[in-house]
Amino acid sequence: MNKKLYILIAYLVVQLVSAQEVLQELASINSSSQHCSPTFKALNNTIFFDAGSGLANGIEPWSCNTLTGATTLFQNINSGFNSSNPYFIATINNKSFFSANDGSHGLELWITDGTESGTQLVKDINAGSGAGMLNYNCQSSGPVVNSSKNYGVLNNKLFFQGFTNNGEQLWISDGTTTGTTLLKQIDPSAAFNGNINFIRNFTPAGNKLFFIAVTNSALNSELWVTDGTTSGTFLTKDIYLGDTTSNPQNLTAFNTKIFFTANDGTHGNELWSSDGTTIGTTMVSDINPGGSSSNPTGLFAFDDKLFFLADNGSVGNELWVYNSTTGTTSLVKDTQIGTPGILYIHNQTVFNSALYFMTNNQLWKTDGTASGTTLVKGDLALDANTTKMMVFNNKIYFGSDYLLWSSDGTSSGTTAFPELPSTSFANVQPFTEINGKLIIVPNLSTFGAINGRFWTCDNSENITLINVGTLNSYGDLFKHNDALYFEGSNPEYKLFRYGLPFNLGVENHTENQIKVYPNPTSDLITIQSKNGFFTDALVKVTNALGQDVFETKSSNGSEIIIDLSSQSAGIYFLTMEEKGKKTTQKIIKQ
Repeated sequence: MNKKLYILIAYLVVQLVSAQEVLQELASINSSSQHCSPTFKALNNTIFFDAGSGLANGIEPWSCNTLTGATTLFQNINSGFNSSNPYFIATINNKSFFSANDGSHGLELWITDGTESGTQLVKDINAGSGAGMLNYNCQSSGPVVNSSKNYGVLNNKLFFQGFTNNGEQLWISDGTTTGTTLLKQIDPSAAFNGNINFIRNFTPAGNKLFFIAVTNSALNSELWVTDGTTSGTFLTKDIYLGDTTSNPQNLTAFNTKIFFTANDGTHGNELWSSDGTTIGTTMVSDINPGGSSSNPTGLFAFDDKLFFLADNGSVGNELWVYNSTTGTTSLVKDTQIGTPGILYIHNQTVFNSALYFMTNNQLWKTDGTASGTTLVKGDLALDANTTKMMVFNNKIYFGSDYLLWSSDGTSSGTTAFPELPSTSFANVQPFTEINGKLIIVPNLSTFGAINGRFWTCDNSENITLINVGTLNSYGDLFKHNDALYFEGSNPEYKLFRYGLPFNLGVENHTENQIKVYPNPTSDLITIQSKNGFFTDALVKVTNALGQDVFETKSSNGSEIIIDLSSQSAGIYFLTMEEKGKKTTQKIIKQ
């Protein structure tokens, strides 16, 4: 083999084998004077989010190119200190819908194709300066996936709650001015105060979109449905007759129908279903007979069955199942014999053709039959609000108090890891998978939850601490293209990314204005400017864990010398920032 070809192949193999995830600072995105916890939405290879850059711009839409990491103010919609307060809603037909206030039209519907020229107001729904949409800006409560229930998508059209002087209304939009119209006047008498969600919980089932809507001035709510036409948008059924709410909740799509809980005033709060017609909106079963409620919760569809927690009045809260094949509803098993029953059920997960669920500090699995419902492991310190299960590496992973657990579905195969490195808080939880590694974070539902660290777990169950010092997360933790994005303060508010380095080390963010050599190196690295002299250049070198190993500034000179002789062999990342432009390049230390 040609020696040069052999060296090239060997170099590429080293790159592929050695490629590791890194934590990178992409840009400063918020200031203390203008700060909003970002909520993210993706459009192709761009992430859009809301951020504030101080007195000059206010809170405006920002963008991050996920191929290069370039992060900038996307457009200053409301110029000056005032904010447009953007909230990115949904991506339809390669365009992203969002709400924003340009200072003249109030908070209204906008759309972008990812370019500044292709970003525009769709329609002034509430003519003049009044708001035509609800304001969800800065409503993120922590590192959670941003809920889409406040808006609906059906047949490539957006459904949303709009407002005029006539009250709340259901609107529909295809992204054009003429295609954005009032679909249905839900309640002309309802007063709008700017923050009440009268139309909510959009949930598609079959070829229809179901939602909950307030239907009268007493703020009573019922189940509605739409097929995208005015005639096909209506109250499915007045379940609780008269001026009283049936309080529909827990909307869950199953076999082209919507299943939910409601109270008709006679049978208490029970399980209902609807096919989108009045005659087809019926109570599934009166589990707790008479006027008492069984209060179904935790609806979860698995195969041809719908599982849920309910109380029939005798065994307490237990696992029930609706079988769509037989049309019957039955108790699966009394899992807590001699006690009031299950206090809660949460985070059901399908694994190896069985449904796993947690309750009363126990891990269970079921196939829907009493004999096939067995206890996997008990005496677990679970948190009903934060415990989460994830399937990874052909096991189930979940958090319990200070510990991370894994389970293969057997009691002996359900074991806890040793305490995670630098753990000083409870309820560590699996969050997502990045590049074949499980991401573990603490206090999953808490605002500012990363608290300076998170962990990874690989296929060999090696745990690695990603320690980012004083970093605290805000807003959403957002996964896109096998990388994790979030805001942190260190102490400035910045956008961070965790994943494989961009383009396996190819320079990003700007034109190639520097020469870096030799690379690979055994000791010294020289950075040479192609434009003459460096001006206020900040240079950092980080290791594969994102830890700084070298930092310097240069205000005058054409070369910068970096000594890596004391560092161990491996992959490092050189980042240089000058005049607001950032360059990143991978360095191999031999």
